[in-house]
Amino acid sequence: MEAYELDSDALARSKLSNDYLLALTAARSVALDLRELGDVAAARELDEASFRHAREVLGNDHPLTLGLWNNLATDLRELGDVAAARELDEVGVQRACAVLGECHPITLSFRANLAADFREMGDLEAAAPLEASLKTTGPGSRWLY
Repeated sequence: MEAYELDSDALARSKLSNDYLLALTAARSVALDLRELGDVAAARELDEASFRHAREVLGNDHPLTLGLWNNLATDLRELGDVAAARELDEVGVQRACAVLGECHPITLSFRANLAADFREMGDLEAAAPLEASLKTTGPGSRWLY
């Protein structure tokens, strides 16, 4: 609860500063806190709005946009909309791979989430190669940030 209160305060202060990077980062933190507190529906609303805003001001390929994209897919999966989560994760893996590289943490998170989507949908054949690729992907890559 303390993290939520701190992050909510940071979000409120960031809106006053007109610093969109700070505001988007604070909103991402508040959404993560909401998800941890069990309010996934509220997290989804905040992640969806933040993702739309990030796409407008940063574009699809900015690491913050990709991270928000990943979080929105997680919200959808946790709310039971696995098909929508899978659609976001499939495109997200492709974008993150192209922009950040195959070993970047955001790319790896998209892959892990896509494997979870397939598992929840009962498609173990599609999940297996994604899970195997996570075991062979190491920290030796160059990251953009």
